[in-house]
Amino acid sequence: MPRFRSLPRLALAALLFPLFIAFHAPAAAADDTARFDPADREAIEEIVRDYLLKHPELVLEALQTLEKKHQAAAQAETRAAIEARRKAIFEDPDDFVYGNPKGDVTIVEFFDYTCGHCKRSFEPLIDFVDADGNIRLVLKEFPILGPRALEAAKAALAARKQGRYFEMHRALFEHEGHLTEKALMEIAAKAGLDGPKLEKDMADPMLMDAFSRHYALAEALGIEGTPAFVIGGEMLPGAVDKERLTRVVAEARAVR
Repeated sequence: MPRFRSLPRLALAALLFPLFIAFHAPAAAADDTARFDPADREAIEEIVRDYLLKHPELVLEALQTLEKKHQAAAQAETRAAIEARRKAIFEDPDDFVYGNPKGDVTIVEFFDYTCGHCKRSFEPLIDFVDADGNIRLVLKEFPILGPRALEAAKAALAARKQGRYFEMHRALFEHEGHLTEKALMEIAAKAGLDGPKLEKDMADPMLMDAFSRHYALAEALGIEGTPAFVIGGEMLPGAVDKERLTRVVAEARAVR
């Protein structure tokens, strides 16, 4: 019978865990285990099972290490996707830019006006950009939560033709309640927009072209929900607050 007692703990784990996996997935590891005769295989499997039952924390450590490797690989893949699409992400002329157009850090937000997490992120994000003074914020409409989300995004983009995109953007996020057709026109009026002109501009098919580019870009970057932020070469899914923004922007400036 093989003798494992003298091996260091982690070395023993490194040896035992692959064997344990191999023995429990024989179809995938037939070539690796074929060299053991039945008696040896049974003896090794008994030692593996006994040791792991006595030290289950080793399984957890192995799984945590594997998860970290997967996360690192996913982050590297995302960075590569961002680098390959930098112009589309950061320089699309149809995207509204808030803050400092010449800022040393660019934050790109993919958002949906009917998304609760986007709504909660709006004020902290704008306050942070305003207070910093050297951030370029690129806004990308990403309406994925249904027809109301799409109509709200159309209204925001159409407001650019009246020079009041950000006023409409703010008003949409500050609105309490559903974004019905009637509500959109009321919000537009409060934002200082000409309602009939806005309705006409919302029918412009070019708006859907902009959304299509955003959808395609989000898919290429692996974005599946809102909000999602690109800062430097990093992707930040989910809502943001001042602490999270401060940390990530500082990291982006450190690598410039």
